[in-house]
Amino acid sequence: MKVAGCFRSEKGAEAYAVIQSIIDTAIKQNIKPLLAIQNPDIICTQIAE
Repeated sequence: MKVAGCFRSEKGAEAYAVIQSIIDTAIKQNIKPLLAIQNPDIICTQIAE
């Protein structure tokens, strides 16, 4: 959770960065972001092709 423009913990910031990376990559590859979050392997499959 962000509090006043920053994160409450380093672990929370890292989790946010991972999820944001999955969402950004999914959008660039025309994959629905929710689907990519539910199954991150779909992004790796798309990259390998």
